[in-house]
This record gives sequence, structure tokens and C-alpha cells, in this order.
Amino acid sequence: MVGFRRRSWLAKCRQSVSREDRHGVCFGMIEKRNLLSPVPGPLENELMEILASGSGDFKIERIVSRGHSSPADFWYEEKTSEWVMVLQGEGRIRLEEPEQDLVLQRGDWIEIPPMVRHRVEATSENEDTIWLAVHWKSK
Repeated sequence: MVGFRRRSWLAKCRQSVSREDRHGVCFGMIEKRNLLSPVPGPLENELMEILASGSGDFKIERIVSRGHSSPADFWYEEKTSEWVMVLQGEGRIRLEEPEQDLVLQRGDWIEIPPMVRHRVEATSENEDTIWLAVHWKSK
């Protein structure tokens, strides 16, 4: 869905009086969005939206959890570094090694090095937990 919105925005940009640079970046139409925008209706799974991406596995994403957790026996083990912050709500992250449980509340953030196995143990059930995550390839 995020890709669709981006293509839609790019198509509008190309049809407008705006111009593109040599890298295909469109100038002129800037879309204003809000990280804390509510998600209407039920969420069967976490909502993950890529807000920006670039070279070197760089991406910024917004994640909305509503009482979600990682499936049993599932661990994230990413090749990129990850910086994650809770903007709203609360989440509990478990790191496998070193074994650690971290409760993140509004404004808390952590940096997870590449290949560190981690999982979401729990998120707020009475309000959306909104995360901001930045991924990048470490040197």
C-alpha cells in the first residue's frame, strides 16, 4: 500500500508543472503527513509503512502495533543496524544475546546492532503503539 501511495504521488508530480532531477526525484509537490495519525479499523497484523528509503539498505519506517507481539519462537535477525523509538504507547522488546527485556515508552529509543536476534514481546492493548524505525547498513 505504501508503494502505491508513493507511485501515485510520483505520477501526480510528473503530471504537474514540477520538474525531475537526473536521479528521478520530483520537485515541487511535497506531501505533508503525520507520524501520529491514527489507523482506522481493526489491525489483524502490525502496520508497517516505509516512509523513506535509500542506498545501503537505508529505510525509515513507521510501525503501528495494537496489542501485537512477535509470533512464538520468531526472532528478527536483520543484516542492518536498527534504531527504534516509541512515539506513542508502550512496547517490550526481548534481545536474545545478551538476554535482556526492555520496556520502551514514549520517547524511549534503542539501537540494535546487525544480527542481534530480537522480538516484540508485547505492545499496548489500550492504545496504538507507534514506532519509528531507521535501518541502515553498518560499515
